[in-house]
Amino acid sequence: MKALSGLFMFLAAAVCVQGAFYLDASVPLEGLQAGDTIEIKMMGEMNQATPVEGYLVVWGPGSINGGHIVYPGGGEYQDAPAGIFDPQNMPDDYAWWMLGSVSPEVHSPYSGVLIDQIMFTCGGQGAVTVALIDGLSFDVIDSIQIPQIPEPCTLTLLGLGAAAMLLRKQRC
Repeated sequence: MKALSGLFMFLAAAVCVQGAFYLDASVPLEGLQAGDTIEIKMMGEMNQATPVEGYLVVWGPGSINGGHIVYPGGGEYQDAPAGIFDPQNMPDDYAWWMLGSVSPEVHSPYSGVLIDQIMFTCGGQGAVTVALIDGLSFDVIDSIQIPQIPEPCTLTLLGLGAAAMLLRKQRC
């Protein structure tokens, strides 16, 4: 029974790895300022003949544009097609993608960059999450956090507040 359980866990892991997708971006540790742009790539493995689809979703002040299919089986990429999300729960920006739709017969195992040239532009201060979402279940497959630097005025006010606290502490 223990051996059968181990075999089941191995097979389940193999199925998960078969459709492994993730986001890759070089996000500076110091964060981004309003107007800064970085490239996001969708990486992963394609081991199946059936097309796979999903969404890139931005939650927070920022936007994504572009997107170039690298996967040899082809595909489609559209910035913010209408009618996908419920108006009550709209993300700040999104894109739809499908891989394997042009040449589904190209299904030999492929690993690497699937979509590149997805440009994220910082829209201001605040936390931003870019999520990769499954097109059927709407489950989050992967996400990246992009820190954004507050505008200089905010940093100045924080510095003045810290200085005032130090002065008050010295007086007491």
